[in-house]
Amino acid sequence: MLPSWRPDKAFNIEQATFNDYMAKLGEVSDTDIRRFADLQTALTKRLDHFAAHGCKVSDHALDVVMFAEANEAELDSILARRLAGETLSEHEVAQFKTAVLVFLGAEYARRGWVQQYHIGALRNNNLRQFKLLGPDVGFDSINDRPMAEELSKLLSKQNEENLLPKNHSLLPEPAR
Repeated sequence: MLPSWRPDKAFNIEQATFNDYMAKLGEVSDTDIRRFADLQTALTKRLDHFAAHGCKVSDHALDVVMFAEANEAELDSILARRLAGETLSEHEVAQFKTAVLVFLGAEYARRGWVQQYHIGALRNNNLRQFKLLGPDVGFDSINDRPMAEELSKLLSKQNEENLLPKNHSLLPEPAR
């Protein structure tokens, strides 16, 4: 049995817990995360840590697959505004998620890791159990949102520099 890398909290910029996670990530990676390049540095350090402990697989929950490109200045602005407590537009969330996933995909490819996507889950459906146990403890179901076009764009972008890692998808309805 090997550990797997689950970086969802690093790209779920729209979540209320994002800023707290950035502070924790910065602390454990000894990195002051203010710009997108700082986040990349922190994530690289954590990837190195997981690799040193035998990790070869990433595991991502992509409840909704989003895709929108951004340049470094836009990413710096998005991250800075979110860290300042601002609410982002859906487009900005998509830009940030895309950039983090493309960066991570390239890192996985360089390391020979497998990139695993859990796509299309509808999370935390049982309010009583959510209140009792917290998030992501097994009370999820299949979602029916479209995702093929955005997923295709994301994987194509990862492949532009020949840095598309090996992939494994856990689709709830693959033959839909």
